[in-house]
Amino acid sequence: MSLAATVHAERILWVSDNGPKGTELGDDGIVRGAFYPASATDGTPYVDQGFVDLLIAAGHSVTRFNPNSTVMSTNDVPLINSYDLIILGAALNSGPFNLNARGAKWNTQITKPMIVTKSTLIRRDRMGYLIDNKEFDCAADASTTASGKLTLLNPAHPIFDGIGRTTVAGSEVMDNHSVIRVASPANNRGASVQYFKLLIDGADQAIVNTVEPGGVVLASMDFNPLDPGVNIPAGQAPAVFGSHVATGYAIVEWPAGTVVRTTQVEGETIASYRLLFACGTRDASGSVTASPNPQAGAMDLSADGQRLFLNAVKHAAAQNPKRILSSTWGEWDYKQYLYGGIGNLVLSNQTSSGFTAWVATNDVDVLNNTSLALGADGQIEVAGRPAVFQEFAPLDLSEVGQKVSATFDLKINNPMVWSDQFVRFGFGNTNNNSCFYLKVDSGLGGGDVLGFRSDATMTDTNGQTLISATFDPNGNLATATNLNFPSKGPSEGFVSGNYSHFINSGGLNPPGSVYPQNIGGGAYPNGVGLGVEGTLDVIHTISLSMERVGGGLKIVGTWSNSAGADFRVSGYANPYIDTDLPAGHGKLDKISCLGFNLMSNDLFTNGYAGGTYTVSNFRLDYVVPPPFRVTRIAYVVEIDGLSFTWDSRAGESYFLEYSSNLADWQQVPNTTVIESQGDSTTLEYPFAEQNTFYRIRKQ
Repeated sequence: MSLAATVHAERILWVSDNGPKGTELGDDGIVRGAFYPASATDGTPYVDQGFVDLLIAAGHSVTRFNPNSTVMSTNDVPLINSYDLIILGAALNSGPFNLNARGAKWNTQITKPMIVTKSTLIRRDRMGYLIDNKEFDCAADASTTASGKLTLLNPAHPIFDGIGRTTVAGSEVMDNHSVIRVASPANNRGASVQYFKLLIDGADQAIVNTVEPGGVVLASMDFNPLDPGVNIPAGQAPAVFGSHVATGYAIVEWPAGTVVRTTQVEGETIASYRLLFACGTRDASGSVTASPNPQAGAMDLSADGQRLFLNAVKHAAAQNPKRILSSTWGEWDYKQYLYGGIGNLVLSNQTSSGFTAWVATNDVDVLNNTSLALGADGQIEVAGRPAVFQEFAPLDLSEVGQKVSATFDLKINNPMVWSDQFVRFGFGNTNNNSCFYLKVDSGLGGGDVLGFRSDATMTDTNGQTLISATFDPNGNLATATNLNFPSKGPSEGFVSGNYSHFINSGGLNPPGSVYPQNIGGGAYPNGVGLGVEGTLDVIHTISLSMERVGGGLKIVGTWSNSAGADFRVSGYANPYIDTDLPAGHGKLDKISCLGFNLMSNDLFTNGYAGGTYTVSNFRLDYVVPPPFRVTRIAYVVEIDGLSFTWDSRAGESYFLEYSSNLADWQQVPNTTVIESQGDSTTLEYPFAEQNTFYRIRKQ
């Protein structure tokens, strides 16, 4: 239940030399790689199966890909890019990534996020994310004089959520090992690590092996390496150099657009997010490399290491460029414009997957946003209710089966006062100025856990021409400057960038919609509310989805947190009826914006200085179902009958029907409902009658 609430299922391509090789020539004359199932079909598991099983157990779907041992065929590129996330396993030979000789397709043509587990692949003369090649095998936690544990250089990064750490010499170090020694094969060399510092008998060797500019080191590891020139006999465990202590790259990220390989060529711009997560066992060879070696790539992650890895998968997948969003979030705060200052909301750490926002409580116009000191007048004024938003090309939500959904992690960074109006998140239709949003109204008591509202006044200036600055102490707009936007009232349509009323008010339901019941009654997941003092380290995971079904929208919201497995789900029992009438609501058939709002004027307990909240791992998904069609009909000799294959969706059901005249149809006798097998469903059926027509009908 916990995984279901907090992990978004991804379509993952696991790249490995384990498994079958391709034989088909591509259009460019290059032998193509082989796509094949996640598990071996001959009863003998692949050595790296532990990683794949971990991903599947977390709810992801996994396909394997064995690349050409030299260069990638151009025919493979679009198929690789059809997955949400690419993971390069440690069982890979580095040959296909020798970019100097074989081209830069993995860097420049793979446009989906990628996790690299084998450090060899990022070195200077391979993918080129480092300026040199300094590599040792770490023998995992067999180290004797070095810790072998990760030092968290960016401890607030979401990859480290839920990981125990201790402060050592001013740095945060994991309490437990991330990678561990595995028993089989006994002579594996542990994970390979590119290092940037080396001490021999305490003497610094002045190693220079930095990451390409733009890369960010998230975690390093001190370890005792193996002798790189030794082949370890079968059945013998490796011995480490106790006199050598290396510091290497354990987890590093490079954002999309980073220029790499600058020491080899003029530089290449990587097409999407890349992450190094050093893990997976090396083969037993030191001076001689077996390529490929089926004894490489075994899963060597501890319990904490597995959590790190799944966190990394979640974070990397959230960087998927198909998510539509830009890396810059907009803001709307009328006080910012009224008083000519920078306002009471500051965004930092902005990417398409999140931001940190500062919200003041009051006295905004005279508050120094750097020192948090009050100005001379000391006048207390009501703060604005700032909206953080994104606009994007409209996503059609008018056809049955289309679905838009968002999921994100939320962390409140300062204690809040009690309120039942904490956080709102919603979608909007800029064509008709309407929006629909989820309320997460839970704190130190009171309110429903999850609720919904709809509105049709995202852009609202109360119909006034905005001229210079006076203020109603109740927080309403009076007359002020024009805010750099045309003057329009609530009935005059949406004004791009003006979110003066976004998810700020509205009614609950259009007539005919049934409001969800049993949505919490004041309880919150695992006893932890938003912003409760003493639990500010808790990460809250929230989602909202809207799917077009017959009669309206199927709407579901969820809330869970990192404190435990309990979570809340709310949704309309019957479709929400989105209609252009009555006034105050609007049809949500074109989703073109989304945003956040904190709804209380005095949110935080630390006085005038206010506080911040952080949104991370944000992802926007848009689903358009495949057309319902039969894709293959074949005669099957063994049953003297037909095999039907058709496009399908998980959770759907179908019937097999027959007719003698194409006009009158009925269900084939002695058949039952056919449950979907996923994206494609196949049914075999013996002939019942000659001269008969058959069809598949969706229930």
